[in-house]
Amino acid sequence: MSVSRSAAHRIRIVIFIIAWAACPALAFPEEIAAQTDPFGPFEQVRRQAHAYCIGYLQSGDARAYLTCLQQSAAAFCSGIPDFLTGLWCMAAATTPYPAPGRRVLTARNYRVEVIGGWHRERDPGSGAILSERPIPPGLAYTLERQPDGLYLATMYELSTGQMIGQQWVNDQCEITNSAQQPILDLIPCPIFIDKPYLVSLLPPPDPNFPPSGMVFAPGRLADDFDEDGIVEIGYAYTSGSGGRTYTSGSAEVYGYDPETRALKFGYRMAVRESDNPFTTYAVERLYRFRIQSSP
Repeated sequence: MSVSRSAAHRIRIVIFIIAWAACPALAFPEEIAAQTDPFGPFEQVRRQAHAYCIGYLQSGDARAYLTCLQQSAAAFCSGIPDFLTGLWCMAAATTPYPAPGRRVLTARNYRVEVIGGWHRERDPGSGAILSERPIPPGLAYTLERQPDGLYLATMYELSTGQMIGQQWVNDQCEITNSAQQPILDLIPCPIFIDKPYLVSLLPPPDPNFPPSGMVFAPGRLADDFDEDGIVEIGYAYTSGSGGRTYTSGSAEVYGYDPETRALKFGYRMAVRESDNPFTTYAVERLYRFRIQSSP
């Protein structure tokens, strides 16, 4: 992330103890990925790129697999004259499929609740808190195991409690398509799943444009995001950009109890420093979770 080092320290940009560098990514229960193949007819390009690079993943080198997807995308999408079609092709080719995992969902049902948190606005220069308001409790999503072994995930709007969508999820916390093939990871999963990365999608600002593949990296969370004095395990996504007149960045982190491996919190931040005070900001959100399950 290309935020200044001092600013990054002041607003708690993720400090990670990990074996390999993080790659771009992001998601939350309020943002629902498509149940069908997310890239439509270009999903076939995604499958081809995956098949071309899967040897690295099978050998245990997830970073080489992700790098291979980036490098091979030009070959899969070269020669496309239409700009928008080329964007869809490149987005599909560079978005990985979920990494192999293990069964982590064993209960009959799970209930993931937000039990509080806060929204803060800070001064980008000093890091001082300008305002803070609490995040009220609410139901984030539920998982109900079906006779075929899949889970039906039902997502809810936190502020109203209304259902906003459903997904089919396998016991490895992966969202599946109609053929029960994993297409994305469910982020955040109620139970920590030890994978070399998690993949989700960032919805596009315009429906004519493709979604962006987002990859979360694992590690120990050295920053105390939920302010409880415990170093959690988890996954994080960071992004950033810089120019002559501004620097911006964002991060999204999900922390899990290192003993129980249950989901504890979600943290988001975004910062932009520029010469224009009206486009300068630093905001943070923390969601505290509680997981309930039935055997």
